[in-house]
Amino acid sequence: MKFAITALCGFTLAAGAIEPALSKTSYVPFVIRQVSGKRPFVQAKLNGVPLLLMVHSNADFFVMTTHANAARAGLKKLKSVGHYGIVAHGKVSALGRAETTLGSLRVGAVENKDVALSVFETPQKPVMQGMLGVQWLRANHVIVDYAQRRLGFAETDADAAQLAEALRGRGYIALRMTWHPERRNYTVEGTAAGAADPVLVSTVSENIIGLPIAQRLNLPLADRGETAGGPAGSVQPSFTSSRAVPLCMDGHRWPVGGAVIYDQAIYAGKPGIPANVPASITLGADFMLQNGAVIDYASGTLYVRPSAAGGTC
Repeated sequence: MKFAITALCGFTLAAGAIEPALSKTSYVPFVIRQVSGKRPFVQAKLNGVPLLLMVHSNADFFVMTTHANAARAGLKKLKSVGHYGIVAHGKVSALGRAETTLGSLRVGAVENKDVALSVFETPQKPVMQGMLGVQWLRANHVIVDYAQRRLGFAETDADAAQLAEALRGRGYIALRMTWHPERRNYTVEGTAAGAADPVLVSTVSENIIGLPIAQRLNLPLADRGETAGGPAGSVQPSFTSSRAVPLCMDGHRWPVGGAVIYDQAIYAGKPGIPANVPASITLGADFMLQNGAVIDYASGTLYVRPSAAGGTC
C-alpha cells in the first residue's frame, strides 16, 4: 500500500475550536446520518469516483463498497471469498463477498494507493455507498472529532502531542485505548456496577450493552419492537432499558443511557466464542456526540469531556 498527503487546503476553525491549527494535520468534515443509529459519513473518491463512505471502526477491512459501485470505479476482476453481505434483514446476498485491489482511495488531502477493497452488499436507507474500516483508521492515524464533526490526519507524533495538550487544557479526560489483534478492535478499561468490563470504542451507532451484562446488572428490559440483524444474516430480539448503566473510567463516571441491548455473540454470528466478539459494553456515536469525544488513532487515545451528571467514582 502506498500512502501520500498532497498539498493541504486551508480551513477556518469554528468558535470554540478544540485546538490551534496544527501545521501538519489536515481536516475534512463529516456528516452524521441516521442509519441504524447515528453514523459519521465522509466524502471520498475510489479511483476518482466520488462516494459517501461511512467511518466504521468495528469493520475489519481497509475500505468496502457494493458490487455496483465497484463496477463504477472500473473494478472488474473481483475474487469471490464466500457468502457474506445482506440484501434485506436476515437475507444473505446471492452476490456474496469479493476482494480486489483498489488503485486509489482519497479522503480529503490523504490518498492511499493499491489498497485492499472488500465488496459486498448491505441494505440501508438512504443507500449506503461504502465504508472505511479500522484498517484505514489505523493506517492513516485518523482523528475522529465528534465535537467539530471532522476527521483529522496526524502526520507526525508532534501533531498528536499538540492535540493531547490542547484537549487536556479544555478539561478532557484522556483514556488509553488498547488494540486487540485477535478481535480487531479497541477497548478502554471500565467498570459497571463495580465489575470490570471491556468497553469497546466504536465510531458508529447507539451505545450497546451485551445481554449477559444487562442481566447481571438486573436492568429492566423492554422490547424495542425491532430485531438486531447481523452482517452474516443473524436475527434476534433487541431491548432497551429505562435505567442508565453507571460506567466508571479513569475515576470518572458517565451514565450510559438509551443503550440497545442484545446478544453480541449471536449478532457477530459466532455464538459461544466470546474472544472473537465485541466487548460487553460498546460506546457508540451516541456517546461520542453527547460527550464531544475525540478518538485519536494516532496515539491510541479516547478523549472525553467529563459528564456533569456523572461525577467521580
